Amino acid sequence: MLTDTMKTPSLPAFGSVRLGIIGLGLMGSSHARSILNGQVPGCERTAICNQNTAAAAAFPSVPFFSDPASFLAAQFLFCKS
Repeated sequence: MLTDTMKTPSLPAFGSVRLGIIGLGLMGSSHARSILNGQVPGCERTAICNQNTAAAAAFPSVPFFSDPASFLAAQFLFCKS
């Protein structure tokens, strides 16, 4: 239960946060699905990276990289998860 001191913070003035995810194991896949399903307000998934290219099939609308160096060089604005 949220109390007055535990309210969800508002988004900063710049709008949504662009997030790239490296690794689609248990946690990475869970985070990616939550963002895709709109469960994380103000968060936009911009790219994913995983060594197993078959993992890309689960997220067809998102740019996919199999190499972390290429992912980082693509210059998306993101945080690593």
